[in-house]
Amino acid sequence: MIKSKYRMGFIPTITEVTIKFKSKDYSHGVHNWEDGISSAVINPVRDGTVVLVHKNKTYGAFILNKQDVDPEETSYTWHYRTDGMGIFDKKSTVIKTGSGREAQINFGPFSVAWSANTKGSGWIYYARQDGDPKKPEDLYICVTDKKSLEGIDASANTWIYKSARFDN
Repeated sequence: MIKSKYRMGFIPTITEVTIKFKSKDYSHGVHNWEDGISSAVINPVRDGTVVLVHKNKTYGAFILNKQDVDPEETSYTWHYRTDGMGIFDKKSTVIKTGSGREAQINFGPFSVAWSANTKGSGWIYYARQDGDPKKPEDLYICVTDKKSLEGIDASANTWIYKSARFDN
């Protein structure tokens, strides 16, 4: 069931709309639609892949370790720093690190929507709708081809971050 408020009609008024749906092809987990959730990254993210994120001057990274369909949740390890730098050196005292297991990826200032695709792979979602203007405070995501944080500088220009699916 999707329940949200939209502007409808010739004279815009905010109306609450509830959409109920059931698919014979989808029988696992409960999905809650949240206003602002938009398209997922182009391809599902496999277990062990490093995903970089940044918001303002805070850089983070997470690795999805075990994505499950039933129950629909993922375990992940995360790292972040708030000083504008992007290197996640294990010896540094400014790096915060931890792990979680839930149906959404949450750490520090980051909250990334996730859902299962198959066992061992899942979708991560941009928070900004395609076509909405970019803002510096948006969540920016970069799915890498890396399996380790070793040698990664998340603030380097080599990484292409997007805050919506069709960003340039």
